Amino acid sequence: MTTSPTASDLTRTSEEHVDAKAKKAKTPLPNFSQPTELVTFLVEFACHHSPVLKAAFNSSFIEGQTQTYRLEDMLPSAFRLLAKWFYSERIDVQLDIDPTADIDVTDEVDDNSNEEEDDHATLQLEAYRAQDLNFAQLWVAADQLLIPRLQNAVILAWNDLWHGDDDRLSTTSWLNYAYRHTSVGSPLRNLAVDQFVFEVGPEDIEACADELPREMLFDMAMVSTKSISRIFIFDKEYRKRWDDEYCDSDPGSLREGKYRYRCTRTWRSYIVPENELS
Repeated sequence: MTTSPTASDLTRTSEEHVDAKAKKAKTPLPNFSQPTELVTFLVEFACHHSPVLKAAFNSSFIEGQTQTYRLEDMLPSAFRLLAKWFYSERIDVQLDIDPTADIDVTDEVDDNSNEEEDDHATLQLEAYRAQDLNFAQLWVAADQLLIPRLQNAVILAWNDLWHGDDDRLSTTSWLNYAYRHTSVGSPLRNLAVDQFVFEVGPEDIEACADELPREMLFDMAMVSTKSISRIFIFDKEYRKRWDDEYCDSDPGSLREGKYRYRCTRTWRSYIVPENELS
């Protein structure tokens, strides 16, 4: 059995009634590089973490009869992250390329050096885009399988990547997927909106505007509007001094000296509640 780019299967092996915790302590982490290894890994690990999978594999429905559970619209690369987390409870943040790899640029700049730098930057950006999409798919799968601990692990891994040593920005590769697979008020949507309102510059947003979901543009407008508040200035002397120094003399600006504007970010949590089943 193999995986497709749009769906992945969890299939129970012939080894039954394995204690997942005990097995985890003895079994080295597979790398799931082969399709058969990826699909037929020990499902008891998955059932240990997901009440949805546990119920499905032990039911009289088609999943229980075939011992197969299909995850739709999930890339094999994201499914590998899910399988690895079932074994290790760790998120693999390793990129397909090394973003810190040295580029061979000599003191004498030749015609090829800039091309090498551009190629490296392109590869790095594509790796970041792939990683962000994998993380979004992993979060959605964890939501479907009722594994809040994994959802939160994805959010924390993202936070480390976006605010860690690399300090890289979010890419746009995952936004449409996130909006297609979540509903209004989802922590994943809130994360996307806050990143692009408060962390990404206007030039970058303009450059990638075509990749932003329409619903997300509305959400961004609402968050931006709510973050700006008008303050009435009671001190007339302060207002006069401000008008003399800073006010636009053009009457067409409709600027009033008695008002100031304040921008405040409301910090939202993207962590979902955990329970004993996670």
